[in-house]
Amino acid sequence: MLMYPFELQFTPGHRQVLLRELCGQDELKVAGYGTADAIHLIKGMIGQGQSLQAGAIATADRDRLLAAVYRHTYGARIESTIHCRYCNALFDVVFSLDDLLLHTQPERDKSTLIQTTEGWYQTAEGHSFRLPTGDDELAVSGLPVDEAVQMLLARCTATGTISGNTTGVQEAMEQVAPLLQKEMLAHCPECSKEQQVSFDMQSFLLVRLKNDQRMATLEIHQLAMAYHWSHQEILQLPRSLRRTYAAFIEAATDTQPAFR
Repeated sequence: MLMYPFELQFTPGHRQVLLRELCGQDELKVAGYGTADAIHLIKGMIGQGQSLQAGAIATADRDRLLAAVYRHTYGARIESTIHCRYCNALFDVVFSLDDLLLHTQPERDKSTLIQTTEGWYQTAEGHSFRLPTGDDELAVSGLPVDEAVQMLLARCTATGTISGNTTGVQEAMEQVAPLLQKEMLAHCPECSKEQQVSFDMQSFLLVRLKNDQRMATLEIHQLAMAYHWSHQEILQLPRSLRRTYAAFIEAATDTQPAFR
């Protein structure tokens, strides 16, 4: 199967990872919207023979890998319908994923951080830290928020502990490797009120894949009925090829799918 190279900016010792295109097996195994689900998805897409483990990828790199998967699968347009918090009207929020990526780059020219060794940074206050990975996130999952933050920071600092205010270290991490988790201003066309809306790349992709599972199942059924291929053979087809075959079947039979 064709593999696609993706650049890694923040994962020490690795400059790129090869991912294959999504297939039905990947799409149908999405069960939730959290870090464990995202790591499980990427793990299945990493090409064989690579030493990099999905959980060892820096969180900021994982966000960008998921953005690349979204772009390759759905295109660069991000569109979501939300309720206005003032008048409860529905309205669309639309933006470009390419623009988001462009405006979420590290500001290295403004940084006062010192990179001591590959993957380790030092703040002006002397705190030495590395960037969190998926494995770090999983290690603190299920804990109360404040406790999870403290334990995550402890795992990612040279001493293992940080006393006092940790805000500076968290801000330094965001400066080095911004996440694709943003608060944006949206304008309701009904009541003209501005409001903040949250966007998280990880959950947005996983929700989209989860919502598309019914359509993927229909396409698998169409191919099985038309070509008599096994379920496993169809699951392993690249998503784009499966959808092309399904479109051919619809065109040949002049029928429309039961749902979209």
